[in-house]
Amino acid sequence: FDAGIHDLAELSMLFGNPDSVYAEGVQYGKKFGPYDQISALIKYTDDINGFFSFSSITSDSRNYFTIRGKKCLIHIENEEIIIEDNKGKKETISVTQENVHLDMWKKIKLFLDGKELPYYTTSVSLKDIEAMEAIDKSLKSSCKIPVQ
Repeated sequence: FDAGIHDLAELSMLFGNPDSVYAEGVQYGKKFGPYDQISALIKYTDDINGFFSFSSITSDSRNYFTIRGKKCLIHIENEEIIIEDNKGKKETISVTQENVHLDMWKKIKLFLDGKELPYYTTSVSLKDIEAMEAIDKSLKSSCKIPVQ
């Protein structure tokens, strides 16, 4: 389920590192390893809980993330962010996705030219790997796991 690291990395840039995770997974075939679909409850702080669903066998449009906070619910899906307050008022923000690989290479060039600091540092990536390892432990133990 290593492909989900890219989605979790995006989420860590928005919400920081999770405090804990609880995950369940299923295998529908034998093509993608032990889990074809993973659902995880991700706790970021006392006020933010998220539900993350990732599947290797579906297109990216079938993967999603929902965050529940004290004041609203945020649902991220495809190229939309939907914000719904506790009274049911909705706001939809369209997000056009640029070519992420091109953007990555542009950021690397800016860093190498000394014009910008690294966007995704080694320490940030290690935190994301710790979150993935916690998800793996949760899948194997069916327990909530703290992220170190």
